[in-house]
Amino acid sequence: MWLIEAFDWSYLRILILFPLLGFLFNLFLNLKLQKFILITFCVLFSPSFFGYHLIIDWFNEFCFIMILAVGFSHFLISYGKDNARALLTFVLSGFLFVAISFVTFFDTFGGYQKIEATWRNGFYKIKYVRDQGFAGGPLMKYELHHSILWGLYDRKIQTLRIESSEPDSNCILLFEKKDITFDKCKKQFVVDK
Repeated sequence: MWLIEAFDWSYLRILILFPLLGFLFNLFLNLKLQKFILITFCVLFSPSFFGYHLIIDWFNEFCFIMILAVGFSHFLISYGKDNARALLTFVLSGFLFVAISFVTFFDTFGGYQKIEATWRNGFYKIKYVRDQGFAGGPLMKYELHHSILWGLYDRKIQTLRIESSEPDSNCILLFEKKDITFDKCKKQFVVDK
């Protein structure tokens, strides 16, 4: 489950870069520098195992690509001459391009999410999100997020869906997992200790 939430799968197309990067790493970087890159990106990616993601778009995907690239570079070391390595790299990239193009074609029929508003209080943040599928009206929801490491990493804790039939007179939302109340009318929330 953490892997599904850690990645934005609409950026799957950049996965074709890892064989090319691995080949370039194999040609131009020594093993010591490759290991440094691997350890650095593993450490930066590790909060994803606990449901957190870096607030910079594409960063989890970038870390994952770099980890795969260094791994592929180490695989290429044992694979033979440069011509065979180049051929393997381009065949793998071509296969990934075809496979990912097929998957992203069907992904175009999916919807999108748009953050309408965000409110912060300490290490918590509430996002008002419009989740639009490929057909029908949007699903409006409030998402409670928790931040760590000075707000660099973010994790979704709870989602409250707002039904279209729900009366607007009910201003108070209760996020039960963390005892947080949000007043929709005043646009503020309180963290109950």
